[in-house]
Amino acid sequence: MKKSSNSQGLVDYSPLFVGKPPDNDTWEAIYRVYYRWVRPVPISRALVRGYFLPRSFETWRKAAVYRFLGVAFFGRIVPTGGIAFRRITGARMVNYTLRTATFEGARRHLFRTCAIEAAHLAVFFAVSIAVVVSCLLGRTSLAIGGTVANLAINVYPVLLQRYIRARLVRVLMRRPRAAA
Repeated sequence: MKKSSNSQGLVDYSPLFVGKPPDNDTWEAIYRVYYRWVRPVPISRALVRGYFLPRSFETWRKAAVYRFLGVAFFGRIVPTGGIAFRRITGARMVNYTLRTATFEGARRHLFRTCAIEAAHLAVFFAVSIAVVVSCLLGRTSLAIGGTVANLAINVYPVLLQRYIRARLVRVLMRRPRAAA
């Protein structure tokens, strides 16, 4: 598959979204929402894809911005699939791993990272609202604790999914697409 650019210089990643989403994992409800409500409406499909697909600054120098922010290190120690956690516990964490080294396997993992990020974004917004309410009520220590927790539980996991996707899309765009 070739990287094609339109008149605005944006890369067309739409072939990555062709086909069925992953099945038999814990994120099926999010895939159903996408396929029932987002995919049929062209403007919402464009907005969702526009958000989830990497920008040029994210892929610049093999995702250097994420390594600078410590996201690569966070990915190694995160308890839901980090390398260090897996080595210590012997856990496989199948839903957080690229299952097969094929175009289809990588494309399905791309969907999985989007679903994980969507779940963390929803919780991020809920916790952010709670932090703002805490500030308005004068509970500064609760607001600070909520902000720190939000960074660790939601912001860095979102950045981790974007980092994984930036690396994954770079690999997917290099490989020719097998006949569908």
